[in-house]
Amino acid sequence: IDVLLGIDFGLQPACVIGQITPLGQLRILDELVSDGMCLRQVCELQLIPLLRRNYFGMNVMGFGDPSGVSRAPTDESTCFDILHSKDIGLNNIIEAPTNAITPRVGAVEFFLNKMYAGEPGFILSPNCHFIRKAMNGAYHYDKDPKGSGDEYKPMPVKNFASHIADALEYLCLYMVEKESYDKQRKSFLAQLKRKDYHPGSELAGY
Repeated sequence: IDVLLGIDFGLQPACVIGQITPLGQLRILDELVSDGMCLRQVCELQLIPLLRRNYFGMNVMGFGDPSGVSRAPTDESTCFDILHSKDIGLNNIIEAPTNAITPRVGAVEFFLNKMYAGEPGFILSPNCHFIRKAMNGAYHYDKDPKGSGDEYKPMPVKNFASHIADALEYLCLYMVEKESYDKQRKSFLAQLKRKDYHPGSELAGY
C-alpha cells in the first residue's frame, strides 16, 4: 500500500505518515516533530531513516505546505527543492493546492465522519502522541476578545500542537483531492466509452 505524507514546514517542521486501506480507511501510523531544526536535518536524521526502516520499497506521496515554494534568502532554495533533491529523493511530495484552513480542517473531518466496513474511517496509532494531544484539545481556537459572546478567532492557536495538526490536514487533503480527481477521471473515461463512433465516410472513415 502506498505511503502518504503530510508535511508542515517552518522552523518546526512536522510530518505525518499514514496509509489508506483498499476499503478507504485512513490509518495514521507515525509522526515526526522537531524544534529548531531545518527541513534537511529532519529529513536526513528522522524521516528518511524511518521510511527505510518501516516502509522500505513502498511508493511515497503526499502534500507539503504550499508556503514551501518560497525561496530562502541564503541559497535561494525552497523546501520542495530539498525534498526533491538527490539526497532526499521525495519527488512525489508536492505542494498542496491551498493552505486555507477550511478545506484543510474539512479534509480531516471527512475521514472522522466516515465509517468503512463497520469500522471508523480514521484510525490513529498509539505511536502518535502529539497528534492525539492535538485532537484532544491542544489544537484549538481562541475566543475573539473583540467579539460578543461565543465568537472565536478564524485561525487556530499557533502552539506545539498546531504544526503536527497542520501536517495531518495536508495528508488528509491529499487523499480528498486524489479521490476527487480519480472520480473525475473515471467519469471522463466512462463518457468516452459511451460515445458512438460516427466516421466522416462510411468507406474511408476520417
